[in-house]
Amino acid sequence: MKSLFPCLSMLLLVACTSDTEDTADSGDTLADCTAPYAPFDAANYDNQVLRVGAYEQIVAIRKSDDFAAADFDEIESLYVDTASLSQKVEGRTDDHDWASVEAIGPVLHGAITDAIAAGKADTEIKVQGQIIDKTLQNFFALSIFHEGTKSDDDAKTLEEAQAGWDEAFGYFGISNDGQDTTGISNTLSKRDVEFGTSLTDGVFNALVDGRCALEGGDREGALEARDEADLAILQGFALSVVHEMDAYDEDPLIKGWEGYLYWLAVADHVAHLDPTAHDTIAAEWEAGVDGIDASAVRAAVVDAYGFDL
Repeated sequence: MKSLFPCLSMLLLVACTSDTEDTADSGDTLADCTAPYAPFDAANYDNQVLRVGAYEQIVAIRKSDDFAAADFDEIESLYVDTASLSQKVEGRTDDHDWASVEAIGPVLHGAITDAIAAGKADTEIKVQGQIIDKTLQNFFALSIFHEGTKSDDDAKTLEEAQAGWDEAFGYFGISNDGQDTTGISNTLSKRDVEFGTSLTDGVFNALVDGRCALEGGDREGALEARDEADLAILQGFALSVVHEMDAYDEDPLIKGWEGYLYWLAVADHVAHLDPTAHDTIAAEWEAGVDGIDASAVRAAVVDAYGFDL
């Protein structure tokens, strides 16, 4: 099957685990690097919270028992009218070193708008709902990395980097105490339960660490925290491919689409990690989402990431 998004890409990452407190070069003790997340200014992530909230409403609509073509008008309104969500999606860049397409926004936006149009035409509305859902998750993940990358931009002041960090936190969709999850933090929390991982805590703790680093002007520490958060998100999406392959026989069309959409979010990174695994998985999708060997896709993803499942 020809890729729906010819070059949809995503995530990098690696790591930093916080001590209980960080210290600035001056020797002054910074805030304790534990929950809750303490924003530099809570107003910094107001729009991010609204965008994740719109996503949650879209998910509730597509999961409703009476989901119908007529619901795509409301989905479109949520996408277009909520805190410039559609404009932010269209303008998103992929800032990873291995990104095959840096200006990924038009690809993401086109996938969502095409799915809305197809849904209004009553064409496989469950598939269209999944495309919108998973593409927005990809956008949120790319946005976390994008905002974190402001810490590495000489053109940004420290205050701008700090505001960007708050925005990154908002895109993760988790409460300040790390207990309530929405958006991609909810996706990761489901994978944590299923596979015995701690990815949600990993991202949350990294976001707290990065905030503490930036409080002391430590941009390098923030970049390490950005990479740690990104890797955990990447692993969560990869495990989501595994999850969908495990459930593939329940509904090959829908589970195949879900797996494919999560795959699109990690494909570039898998190519970076293990080109052979990437090529194996990419070849499977050529048969169509409902014609793949789910066990082969699963095995290649596990091999690429070295998961012990």
